[in-house]
Amino acid sequence: MTTQLDTVLAGPQGTVHPQLSTLRDRLLTGYTPTQIQHRCDHPQWTRLLHDLAAANADITHAHLDTLPQQNHVRLLRHILVDTGALEPRSVLTDAVDPWLAHFLADQPPAVSALLRPYAAWSVLRRARSRHARGLDSPSAHKYVRTRITVAAQFLTWLDTRAATLSAATQSDVDLWLSQGATTRHRIRDFLQWTHTNGHTAELAAPWLGREGLPSHILADDTRWALLRRCLHEDTIALELRVAGSLVLLYGHIPTRIVELTRDDVTRDGEHRFLTLATRPVLLPPALADLVAQLAEQDSHTTPDRAPWLFPGIRRGSHRDAGALTKLLNTELGIFVRPARGAALCDLAADLPSPVLADLLGISTSAAARWTTLAARDWTTYIALRTHADNEPTNPAN
Repeated sequence: MTTQLDTVLAGPQGTVHPQLSTLRDRLLTGYTPTQIQHRCDHPQWTRLLHDLAAANADITHAHLDTLPQQNHVRLLRHILVDTGALEPRSVLTDAVDPWLAHFLADQPPAVSALLRPYAAWSVLRRARSRHARGLDSPSAHKYVRTRITVAAQFLTWLDTRAATLSAATQSDVDLWLSQGATTRHRIRDFLQWTHTNGHTAELAAPWLGREGLPSHILADDTRWALLRRCLHEDTIALELRVAGSLVLLYGHIPTRIVELTRDDVTRDGEHRFLTLATRPVLLPPALADLVAQLAEQDSHTTPDRAPWLFPGIRRGSHRDAGALTKLLNTELGIFVRPARGAALCDLAADLPSPVLADLLGISTSAAARWTTLAARDWTTYIALRTHADNEPTNPAN
């Protein structure tokens, strides 16, 4: 493995570039042999490293900024910063500015001319303001890229219909939303900006909050068939089996699934528990076995990657939630929104909303909405619980 890695990293003289030597050490100490092999076999990754080594010059942020901002470039930048080979920059600068320059260059002039001020004075301005106030999040760069990308898609769609933005109507917006994924609802922010700046009439797109109810819910037979696959098909990657089961059984979303740690997995006798929010949840035996396997996986070969239950390819980071969502969709056919809706409806039919909120870490108002959707009324339970909580404790009990 070391020889193959050195071959990938070596320049024309057969020596490893000084800055890439830190990458070599990080891969050998922080990644599993399977992950290193994957990198060595990845054509874009190997071509990038060969080009950098052949250039025989310092690797700089400015040079990396000129390259298409794909995953292999972002990963290399992250490792070089993490090892001290490059100076750190803000996440927005690393993940957005180079990407935006390449993205706008690929757009038609009319689209680019409109997106440039929207990106600079609306999306990026707010993101950088939050960053300056310490309110940044790991997904801030995705927030920026998604809104700009969706705006470009909408403008392109209008152009294919020989329509202009200034003449766009609410019917156009509604039709466009109905023809694509829920991600299209992120156009709401762009439409507010275009109206404020006099480009369009007042147009609206429904807000899709994380606690909102899905437009449709997965059918029970489909849900159970998908769950059986997750629990029993050992040809599926272990992390996908566990993640899919957590979505289908508990309505747990990928952004929270990837934040689970090995410490969240506990055992009491023969029973195994997983803490999804603040309280441990008893796992059914089949899922308990899968979670135990996942918790033990690579824990000895790469101890520095603990405590994540779903470790990412970057040292010390957890799995990317967006990538996990995409794999659930493409590999297993599990679409998170309808699958989560089915799971929460099922749970809400058996649990009062306060318990549901406490176990899963959702808001009490969201839990109440799911309980209402499941056609259960737990007001009697709440009244009894309140009465019991106000009763004085009997020392004899």
